[in-house]
Amino acid sequence: MEGITRLLSRVNAKPYRGRDVRYDGAPFLNDKGQVDFAPGDVENPRNWSTGRRAFVSIAAIMLLTNATFASSSPSGTFKVGNGFPPADRL
Repeated sequence: MEGITRLLSRVNAKPYRGRDVRYDGAPFLNDKGQVDFAPGDVENPRNWSTGRRAFVSIAAIMLLTNATFASSSPSGTFKVGNGFPPADRL
């Protein structure tokens, strides 16, 4: 059981370790004066590994698919057409 717990504890969606995050309190401003990611920032999605990007993309697609199905699945249970005349009589 300890082996499974250790294996599952390694699976996480963090692109960095907590000790790698440095926060100096001031936001980084780019050349245009806009708030931006600092160079080499581990929280910048452009600095993520391919595996991390794939994991986040697949998780987002699965959540979207689940929400879409969950909101449309009850519609098949309603009997809306019973109160209307058949389509051949206009």
